[in-house]
Amino acid sequence: MEVYANDHSLLAEFKPILVIDPTSTANDKSDFCAIAVGGKTDAGLFICDFWMKRETPRVWLDKMYELMDEWQLYVANIEMVGGFKLLEYTIQQMWAGGKRRPISVNPYQPPSGANAEGKLQRIELVLGPLVFNGLLHLPLHASRDLELKKQFMFFGKGTSKDDGLDVL
Repeated sequence: MEVYANDHSLLAEFKPILVIDPTSTANDKSDFCAIAVGGKTDAGLFICDFWMKRETPRVWLDKMYELMDEWQLYVANIEMVGGFKLLEYTIQQMWAGGKRRPISVNPYQPPSGANAEGKLQRIELVLGPLVFNGLLHLPLHASRDLELKKQFMFFGKGTSKDDGLDVL
């Protein structure tokens, strides 16, 4: 993937990756499932595509494959805590049954003993410098996502979701 500046000079070049912060339910109190495709370079974090909704695994797994096909990716980086450890098996069954193409799953698990405070610190340490130095580059549809805006505005408040920030 190549990113060019307004003067047509090469700003960044990277191989995009897909990252998912999954959710298991789609009700109004649920977390959001967030999926981002992008890459990090010395010039910043470049998000090529972003999707965030309260949806069931069936819906976001379809979206995951759609984005993997669109960006020609073969690996999904998925946060696997709790019951989501079964996702790797579920995805293998999808392609073993001929429903989907084979992909690799790169499971991500937060450090053992990580809690909500550790998650907030991780997000702040990684995203904070990028945001404050203008090094976070989002596609237009993501920058217009009202829920993502709320998550940035109310980050760290106990009542705010942080799923979009976590996946970034």
